[in-house]
Amino acid sequence: MNTLKNLLLIPLFRGLIVCLFPLGGAVAEVQKILKGHYSDVVCVIYSPDGSTLASGSWDHTIKLWNAKTGELKYTLTGHLDSVRKIAYSPDGKFLASASDDNTIKLWNTNTGKLHNTLTGNADWVKGVAYSPDGKTLASAGDDHRIILWDANTGELKNTLTGHSSSVSAVAYSPNGQTLASASDDNTIKLWHANTGEIKNTLTGHSSLVSAIVYSPDGRLLVSASYDNTVKLWDPKTGEIKHAFVAHREIVNALAYSPTESILASVSENTIKWWNTNTGELIAHLQYASSINAIAYSPDGQTLASASGDDIQIWDVSAKTTKTRLYTTLSQLYDKIQELEALIFQKRQQVKTELKVVDSKLSSEA
Repeated sequence: MNTLKNLLLIPLFRGLIVCLFPLGGAVAEVQKILKGHYSDVVCVIYSPDGSTLASGSWDHTIKLWNAKTGELKYTLTGHLDSVRKIAYSPDGKFLASASDDNTIKLWNTNTGKLHNTLTGNADWVKGVAYSPDGKTLASAGDDHRIILWDANTGELKNTLTGHSSSVSAVAYSPNGQTLASASDDNTIKLWHANTGEIKNTLTGHSSLVSAIVYSPDGRLLVSASYDNTVKLWDPKTGEIKHAFVAHREIVNALAYSPTESILASVSENTIKWWNTNTGELIAHLQYASSINAIAYSPDGQTLASASGDDIQIWDVSAKTTKTRLYTTLSQLYDKIQELEALIFQKRQQVKTELKVVDSKLSSEA
């Protein structure tokens, strides 16, 4: 807090007091930065047990990192084009990767070896998700379709059609009964996971929908869009519960805290945190460069972000947040004291100058 450009100034009372509130920072600190990819990292995800962080990149590879130490465990090679999305099986034994080479690859996370390659998408594959029971894998992409695969055998089970443009993301509800899909046609569709029938089509965004995520309890479905907004939906009724409009640019990534009613959203080089119960913006972080993806650790204490070809590991634990907030408030108090002293000094200067002017006017009269 050494420059006023990082602060918001609000006049109080009769404009004599200035209160300063930090706009960014004070909510997280970087624990480590992981380097190893040779091109932009566009997806990150923690293993279900939190021991491993996986990252996918435009360099055609997936890397598995020790989440605690940051050491590289495996580099998974085999894709012929960019890796768009990755997803862990619920038991953590397999990792699915979706690529611009029109395939999905399944990897053994214990050995780093390729387990299976699924071919059936006719264009770039942009989304992939395991069902909560681990039996089905959903994929989606630029061919406008969603394909459901048998996760064990790799056989195609069903093909869902209904979107009129690219499908950018898929997500299963926590109970596994519904599959949600986000599309460049500006809509979100909810499908019966077993039958593949459309349950509802959610409309409200004015541009393509880039990301979707369910709350851990399944009561909310959150969507991010290129219309610069984040919307919270009631998946049962299709009603919009909240619309977050504080982002100034397209919103490209979301992460829901697994332990709290807190949502993180990404736009350009900023991460914003929202209270999903009240709809309030509660924190804001600004990074040096654009952020492509974010993911919470299973314990909710860490947030991974991808920017350029690096991965940043942030401590977002309540202890760190409270400590940094206390430090910020202490600095804030000091700054207010400085400003009050400056205001008093300026007032005295003005009074002296007014006396001089009055004296001159009296002598001229």
